[in-house]
Amino acid sequence: MNDVSEAAPVRQAAKPTIVRPRDAASLILLRGKGRDLELLAGRRPGHVKFMPGVWVFPGGAVDRDDNRRWQVESGGAQLPPRLLRCARAALRETWEEVGVLVGRPGAAPGTPPTALTAIEAAYAEAGISAAFDALTYVGRAITPTPVFRRFNTRFFVADGSDVVGEPASSDELEDVGWHPIARRPLVPFRDVTQFMLARARALRDGTAPPE
Repeated sequence: MNDVSEAAPVRQAAKPTIVRPRDAASLILLRGKGRDLELLAGRRPGHVKFMPGVWVFPGGAVDRDDNRRWQVESGGAQLPPRLLRCARAALRETWEEVGVLVGRPGAAPGTPPTALTAIEAAYAEAGISAAFDALTYVGRAITPTPVFRRFNTRFFVADGSDVVGEPASSDELEDVGWHPIARRPLVPFRDVTQFMLARARALRDGTAPPE
């Protein structure tokens, strides 16, 4: 008869690894009204691990350099530091992923091109400033806990009248363009994306609740 002390120890289930979300930013660009409303969006390639084949707004992770003030930026007094660096990330990622700038006439004159980063040079060459007062903060969303890659994303909305350049697909987004979402909804569209889009439309139309 075996002694009770010789019984095999009970194994405890390993605790799931909690991935800390990384700060990120995304830009919702809208133009037109009613049945003519269009959204600038692209689709994630099918071969990527994170959200393959899903329609998204341009955006991505906040980099350390996004903390530094751009020589070609204007406005932004309404944004606290964390939102300001997220706004820079949103504009930078939008340019990198879909090839358009968001700004207004008035780039910083006389700045030597060699002193500018790639995104600053793009604004300077276009003769516009990165106008943060053209952006409206929409809200934020955090990727759920079980996901292997998590982001704490701040969303902004801007009007198509402030967009400079023609959108184009990249390695990160396919089928990029102005899509007539009022006539033909994009599918698949994640719930959080739909929620932020609805909120952005309400803010743009002036129908969003004050909170």
